[in-house]
Amino acid sequence: MKHPLATIGFLTIAATTISGASAQTSDAKIADLSFLVGHWDIIGGRISLYGARPRGTVDIEMVGNSSGLLIQSHGVAIGVEGQRVASSEGALLIYLDGGILNAEYVSRSKSVHYKATSLVAGHSVTFTSDARPNGALLGETYELQEDGRVVANELVQNPGQNTFGVNESEELKKPDKQ
Repeated sequence: MKHPLATIGFLTIAATTISGASAQTSDAKIADLSFLVGHWDIIGGRISLYGARPRGTVDIEMVGNSSGLLIQSHGVAIGVEGQRVASSEGALLIYLDGGILNAEYVSRSKSVHYKATSLVAGHSVTFTSDARPNGALLGETYELQEDGRVVANELVQNPGQNTFGVNESEELKKPDKQ
């Protein structure tokens, strides 16, 4: 999340350090992420920049004969008084390269290359970027909850910090799930 705004990516790991060198497993498969496939509504979360709530949709599908996963997000940020304060559209393409899960995120405001740093098949994935020009690291997490929701976090670790903070969090729910 959102990149989320409908940015993609999200989990409350503000006190966790994610290393770009950690847990790059060569046995990863795109199918390990099949828990993400479907049409999702953004039903909750928080956008730190605006102090706002994200709303919108996220569509996730297998592409390229199941050799990749495409995440497309369409969202708005709703301010504390119920007003629309921002909108965003972004896309994340997840693919294997040399047995390592990679992801490319694009939106009108940024593009980011990520590598998976943690994967629990059918349950969660964490991606981390290389250092940005300003020295910051970015992260994206997706975690399946017991009730079928997915919590997605967009993370940032600024220069001089040892942990990632949550920049944006989104709760995703399939419309047909009560």
